[in-house]
Amino acid sequence: MRVLVLINLVLLISLNSLFAKIDPTTNSLLIPTQEKSIVLQVVGTMGKAESFELIDKRGTLIYSDLIENDKKRIKYNLQQLPDDRYTIKVSGEYLVEIHEISISNGEVKLTDTKTHHRPSIRNLNNRIVVNSLSQSEESI
Repeated sequence: MRVLVLINLVLLISLNSLFAKIDPTTNSLLIPTQEKSIVLQVVGTMGKAESFELIDKRGTLIYSDLIENDKKRIKYNLQQLPDDRYTIKVSGEYLVEIHEISISNGEVKLTDTKTHHRPSIRNLNNRIVVNSLSQSEESI
């Protein structure tokens, strides 16, 4: 039984690598090959993804989505978007990922990814306390 489960797992991993390119700096965004779409993995190193935003190169919000608790993966179809550059912002429990993509000739390509630690804000004894898990002194 263990051998069968292991074989199935290896097969799934192999098939997944054939159909999607995974950004090496994160595991939340997958870009299926030969499709004008992206797939958001809801749970990963960033914690649970909570929101998704698609922004055009002028900074105009095109689409936003609050992620429901029961979702594991969400596929966003980009067929209606013209060829151009876009920003995808994924906010999770612990991190905020900003992905720069370009759409050209019906294909989506990842051009850049930045990850920022998401600060936690809470009220403690009538004071606002801001914590960040970041090791660097990045701006909160």
